[in-house]
Amino acid sequence: MASANDGQVVRIGLTANGLADLFPIVVAREHVTRLKPAPTPTSTPPHSSPPHPGDASPSRTPTRASPPLSPPACP
Repeated sequence: MASANDGQVVRIGLTANGLADLFPIVVAREHVTRLKPAPTPTSTPPHSSPPHPGDASPSRTPTRASPPLSPPACP
């Protein structure tokens, strides 16, 4: 889970919604020196675990994002 919010807030929200076990790693605002658009990591997030099988590896080429949707034409 990556968020621009405080890590504690993110963990509380995940726990409250029963999702904490699905996101063992939380990278939050306290882990970067600069927020959007290009965060710069400052440390390893606490409670990090190795990636799960099937997670994207750094050597893979990222997929291209879909282009933004155009607004509908006005009549």
